[in-house]
Amino acid sequence: MKTLEPKKFYGENLAKLKATYRTKKVQNKLHVNNLNIMPDHILGPPKFWAEFYKQAEALAEATKHSNDSEMFCTFVYEQNNGTRKFVVAHPEVYWWYYKDRPPETRCSYEIIPDGAPCCLYVDLEFLFELNHESNGPRMTNTLIDILSAFMLKEWRLPCNRSNIINLDSTNKEKFSRHLIFAIKDVAFRDNFHVGRFMKYVCMEITNYLATAETQHDILSTWDKSNIEELFVNTKNGRKLFIDTGVYTKNRHFRIYKSTKWAYFPQKKDLTLFDFSNGEAQIKRHFNKDQRQQISIKDHNTSSQYPEIDKYILNIIKPGKIRVCKYNEWLRILTYEICGYRYCENIGRWHKSNNIFLIVDLNKKFMYQKCHDEECSGFISSPKKLPEEVSFQLDSEDEIFMSSAILAEEVDFINDSFNKETNT
Repeated sequence: MKTLEPKKFYGENLAKLKATYRTKKVQNKLHVNNLNIMPDHILGPPKFWAEFYKQAEALAEATKHSNDSEMFCTFVYEQNNGTRKFVVAHPEVYWWYYKDRPPETRCSYEIIPDGAPCCLYVDLEFLFELNHESNGPRMTNTLIDILSAFMLKEWRLPCNRSNIINLDSTNKEKFSRHLIFAIKDVAFRDNFHVGRFMKYVCMEITNYLATAETQHDILSTWDKSNIEELFVNTKNGRKLFIDTGVYTKNRHFRIYKSTKWAYFPQKKDLTLFDFSNGEAQIKRHFNKDQRQQISIKDHNTSSQYPEIDKYILNIIKPGKIRVCKYNEWLRILTYEICGYRYCENIGRWHKSNNIFLIVDLNKKFMYQKCHDEECSGFISSPKKLPEEVSFQLDSEDEIFMSSAILAEEVDFINDSFNKETNT
């Protein structure tokens, strides 16, 4: 079979005309000089490029051209006169022209669109002037480990420092790190869910250090002194070195080198994390028309532990159990309550928001949490389960262990029998 050259197929003049037009089009639109034009490649990204003076128009254009396989992003850059301009392009195309610019002119930001999937990202900072003894790198590593542990608990997602893009923006006055948890095919539903999750973790840390409790599902893994180190002095008092104000609508997030890969994963076969009302969920996005929600807990109005259900019902009279969820991996029961809204945090009933009760079957205690926004992150003091309930759990554990031992004995006998038969 004879191979036909492109210029013969398209016509030499037409090919030259298209190449010239394409080059001029990009040069006219691009905010860089002396361009090294991105080469064509049959498997390369679309070279679409559009610039706007209004953010809303740019976001609308990016949405229009994006699909499950190709995500067009919206970037914003500062011009010489201080004004900002918005660019819609594929991240690879934008990066091709951005990476070769002089450092002093790399004034670009990515926009995390409202409602768009994004990875967990964290902004860390403190002033050296007020925190001479603070060890920023060690604090960052501690926080990464804590967040990884919380993600493992809430979504069973293994994560470690190898998954983290750790960007250092520290200068003489301020310690500054941007963390991006870049885990393949996994993202939060949007940055509002990221914000809820981060505020929940911050509240857990604050409450744990504010009490004399030495036990916590996650935090007691670390020495309290290591966790206390995460607090820094600011001009407005002492607080965690985590900025929880970066999870707003259409957030501008400064880019540097490969950060473009962090916020706009392909939509196809993407696992999305939800975190709202203190509850973690997993949703899987297959395409625009088909979504499947996966729950990590079974939803019923009762559990497999009738004595615990009875104990809960006696506490919440005249309320009822709306939903009971069981996390078999952690052995934790969550009781969503209706008709009873007494919150220990405020010492009275909430007007509309409900409470929920958590029962830890391993530690045999119960505590109360709340869906009210003002009580976000609140956990009541743990209460020991009554003896009759603990007795039931101990009995079931004994039965389970006996069954496991019996099963091992049966396997041993079968193995011995098989060996004798074979010889």
